[in-house]
Amino acid sequence: MEPIFWTSWKNLCEEHGTVWETGDSAPVEKIVYVTADHFDSFIKEKFELKDKTIVSAGSDFGFHEYDPRMHEQDMRRFWPMLDISKLNMRDLHYPARLNPERCISSDIFCVRSYSWMMSTFSVKSNFRWFATNNCLNFGNKIPFGCQEEEYHLALKYKGLPKKQRIFVCFSSNTNERHSLKEQLKNKDNFYVKDNIDKEEFVYDLATSTHCLSLPGNGKDLFRNALSIYLDTRPTFTKDCMEFNPYGDLASYISFNDMTIVDGAYTNKNLVDLAFWRGLIIN
Repeated sequence: MEPIFWTSWKNLCEEHGTVWETGDSAPVEKIVYVTADHFDSFIKEKFELKDKTIVSAGSDFGFHEYDPRMHEQDMRRFWPMLDISKLNMRDLHYPARLNPERCISSDIFCVRSYSWMMSTFSVKSNFRWFATNNCLNFGNKIPFGCQEEEYHLALKYKGLPKKQRIFVCFSSNTNERHSLKEQLKNKDNFYVKDNIDKEEFVYDLATSTHCLSLPGNGKDLFRNALSIYLDTRPTFTKDCMEFNPYGDLASYISFNDMTIVDGAYTNKNLVDLAFWRGLIIN
């Protein structure tokens, strides 16, 4: 299996096509790499895309259906995070933000990360598109990938005996995450850690059967592909399952009764770069 890294998608497109950024002329290559940060500019150029393959990766920002009410919802959702009494310097505080120069209320899609609305756009789904953090009903959903340093640590610990437990660890917290960890740390089968280094994180991941994976800046996280490489189940909440690119390699959890539903774990191609390379370049 060829691992997927954060940089893999851009490297693939540079080898077989081109990278497009705002201000560039129309691409002549068939395969074009356009990050979410530049996607609205790319679409508004109205290039002929019928024979193109677009790859959008390498960014925390994701693609969503747009609703102008999102701004108010974000303000309400993230207002409680202003209470920093239980958080520390590594933790996150997200004021709702919007770029008014790149957001148009009549558009139907948007590019966003947590409560940061970067841009909006409208487009017909008449081109081949492979995108990370894709929460739309068109285009291919591809894995975010993992960091190379963590993958090489994974090779060190892969194959260790596993404990039947759900590993819970966030690199940074919100008030919501802090409250969730307080609820879970005394429950059976949950293994809660905080403020640990990468090697300890990878070791704990390798020796757990499941790893809780809540949405970060987008729906996907570095830990998801890394978990699968370690034969650990990334475990989503049910509302995130529709948009995750891992098929039956993932699990979902219901916090109502703390039950976990596992997929059949059959299609490892979904985290094999060679599989996606074949689809993208052909």
